[in-house]
Amino acid sequence: MDQAVALLAAGRYGEALAAVDKVLRIDRTSAKALALRGTVLFNASRHAEAAQSFERAAAADPGSAVAHMGRAMACLEIGRHADALESFAESALLDPASPDARIGHGATLVMMGRPGEAVKSYDEALRLDPSNVAAHAKRGYALLHMGRRRRALAAFARALRLEPRLTDAHVGTGHALLGAGRHRKALAAFTRAARLDPGSVEAHCGRAEALLPLGLFKRALAACDRAAGADPGDPTVHIVRSAALCGLGRDREACEALEEACRLDPGNRRAAAALRWFGTALGGSGGGRGPRGRGEGGGACRRRLPPPGIGHQARNVLGRSAAGSPINAQASTTSRNDQDGSSARVRLSGPCDEGSVTVKLRGAFPKSRYMSI
Repeated sequence: MDQAVALLAAGRYGEALAAVDKVLRIDRTSAKALALRGTVLFNASRHAEAAQSFERAAAADPGSAVAHMGRAMACLEIGRHADALESFAESALLDPASPDARIGHGATLVMMGRPGEAVKSYDEALRLDPSNVAAHAKRGYALLHMGRRRRALAAFARALRLEPRLTDAHVGTGHALLGAGRHRKALAAFTRAARLDPGSVEAHCGRAEALLPLGLFKRALAACDRAAGADPGDPTVHIVRSAALCGLGRDREACEALEEACRLDPGNRRAAAALRWFGTALGGSGGGRGPRGRGEGGGACRRRLPPPGIGHQARNVLGRSAAGSPINAQASTTSRNDQDGSSARVRLSGPCDEGSVTVKLRGAFPKSRYMSI
């Protein structure tokens, strides 16, 4: 087991999996070995297999909060939200003193479109740990989804008093201010976030969205370019970029940016609606050749700029969508901002001593957990 943990910490997932499997050949029902196997598989982005390993661990030891927590996070990654919700609830019952399962429970509820219930889960986490930065920040995003901007701002402010360098809280503050029409203050919040984490797609995209209503289209386009540099596969970046191009009268490029957003996310309603708007605006502009024409459309977009909206608000509920977030083994217990390869994410850690082997599990909500296996 110790060898497998060391290999996991070194990122040598194949070797770690082989080491765990050796243990399981001796004892196929070892809950600790099965949970460790799930952790390794999660790190390797084999989330469905990880969920199965954690399920076997939970079956071998129904009283293991760690096994249920791991299953919940793996299920969240593969879109099994109902199963994730069930496992987070079970983990909370088995470990009543830990806020982590409540935070995961709340994050899942937000993903299921139930932010009001999520706020209650975050409130329970804060009752257990009033200084839990992740709970304050995630509570802010849930309130933002409910349209409670003032309460969201207060939640983000509490998170920032505890951790002034928390990028997600600065981004959340920016979205709350942007939704309230306080564009310059929103710009300042997004700028602070971008300085703290230059690789944050959400911070740069937020800056662009704050610059658009101020008419600062060139600066907005530059911010979009920085966001695209961090994650060219994010459709929201291309949607906001289209609005900046639109404001500059570069209609054809704006339409191409929307088409790229639709290619990256065919079900993106925002991009589809904007493309329909283009068809109407350019078709009636009297001088353009349509979205795919050679001309610039006579600047129709500049006269009728569509509202950019809050593109990253939903994605920030968990710091990122469920896809692509790793579990990792580390020894650090410091709070910091980090990147998972596609988007900045806040990871906060707290020790949990239940067994002999301690592995830090990072999942789809920005609260790291030390899992004892």
